Amino acid sequence: MHPRVPFARLRSFVARMFAAGGVAVTLGFFGVAGYDYYAYLVGTPTQAEVVSCAGERVGFACTVAWDAAGQSHVEKLQGTATHRRDHGSHIDIRVHHDKAFVAFYGVIWAAFGLLFAVTTAVGVAKFASEEWWDPWLARRPKWFQRVARFARGIEDDDGAGWF
Repeated sequence: MHPRVPFARLRSFVARMFAAGGVAVTLGFFGVAGYDYYAYLVGTPTQAEVVSCAGERVGFACTVAWDAAGQSHVEKLQGTATHRRDHGSHIDIRVHHDKAFVAFYGVIWAAFGLLFAVTTAVGVAKFASEEWWDPWLARRPKWFQRVARFARGIEDDDGAGWF
């Protein structure tokens, strides 16, 4: 038995756990994006008055006031305004279950989901063991094999090295 075989098993285990975690996080991000998009689509269109806006890492978080069904609401906007709004200006929103939504919000969560999907794919390609990787890759088209080998970037004799 080669002395580095246990590391190959460990590496395969790490790749599987990384894949499972990455898929779970990716599905979570896509789920949130889907719900926010759904809430925006089925929400009641109305206009809200901007109470305040503060800068965030991506866009601006705004507190807005609106009237729905005879009741006045003042809450944080569910989503991110793409640019700073002045106090007292009006913004088009959709109200769903007493929450105000903007269209841009789901795009951010979907982008995070896409980022985690790519990270998971590259991570699995990087850490998968040779005994699992080679037969799987051999069944893929040649262009995919070249891209995957480039992303993997591993020239390892026994398939047990980490990088």
